Amino acid sequence: MDIKAKWIIPILVVALVALTGCSSGRDAQAASQTYPHMVYWNSGYRFDQYNRWFEVQDGYLLDEGHTFDIVETECGYDLILHFVKEEQDD
Repeated sequence: MDIKAKWIIPILVVALVALTGCSSGRDAQAASQTYPHMVYWNSGYRFDQYNRWFEVQDGYLLDEGHTFDIVETECGYDLILHFVKEEQDD
């Protein structure tokens, strides 16, 4: 194998990895949403019809001491998230 052939495979591997489209959440859908927000991904498929975006009002944070409750219902369960008013340091 000559030197040119030894470089072709690694260059192709790097090019294929770069073309996988790893956006780290910087896609068009995320950019069009308002912030702050929470996202529920139903599956690994980004465009699943059951994925949900929840807007969080400004000035509220997820309570660190008591983040959530799970309540069993007849059909399944409900997940309740607890938010608290953010303290303003003036």
